[in-house]
Amino acid sequence: MPRKARINHPGLTHHIMARTFSDMLLFGDDADRSQYVSLLSKRVNETGFLCYAWALMNTHVHLLVRTTELPLWRLMKPLQCDYAHYFNRKYDRRGPVFCDRYKSIATQDQSYLERLIRYIHLNPVRAGVCKTIGQLDRYQWIGHRGIMENDPRGFQGIRQVLRRFGTTTTDAQSKYREFIQAGMATNLDDDLLTVVRASNQGQRDRNSSGHWVIGDAVVLDIPL
Repeated sequence: MPRKARINHPGLTHHIMARTFSDMLLFGDDADRSQYVSLLSKRVNETGFLCYAWALMNTHVHLLVRTTELPLWRLMKPLQCDYAHYFNRKYDRRGPVFCDRYKSIATQDQSYLERLIRYIHLNPVRAGVCKTIGQLDRYQWIGHRGIMENDPRGFQGIRQVLRRFGTTTTDAQSKYREFIQAGMATNLDDDLLTVVRASNQGQRDRNSSGHWVIGDAVVLDIPL
């Protein structure tokens, strides 16, 4: 099956999922997670991309980034290579760490950004790692904690996220947290989950824009 094409319009926002080879553990300990965050921060700053949301899971990572005039691979290829070199050195192994190609799905529709942020930051809840909003507030390996503590870690666009929810930091954090908590208790994002999971699984259907882009494909001039 041919690979799904990348959509590389400047200023486009992409949901990215990168999974390990053969579903092995991507992080052996918190030192590994800290290393990945450090490398992510370095590469985001080098490209000038904006990172809205991120989550580190056992076998994969989720990112939500807006590109500049640079293509998406200028972030992802060096990031994955850097971490793979670190991981193989630390654990005295050889071979690939990540599957050969990260998955991405694009959106230019601003109405989907909040829902994509929620989808990514609720990954620990869906995985059973966090069971309450309080636990999620304290979980350090997702961008949610940075938003609640107004701590950008040097690469996350906290201000750009919060201004979508309120005019002051306190008000925006409160409304953002309510928005996240609503997603824990309902099936509000089931339609979005279906689209994103199809993309993450590499499904390719030229007759369905949902496998290529979230939102209106015509806006992005994508032939279907």
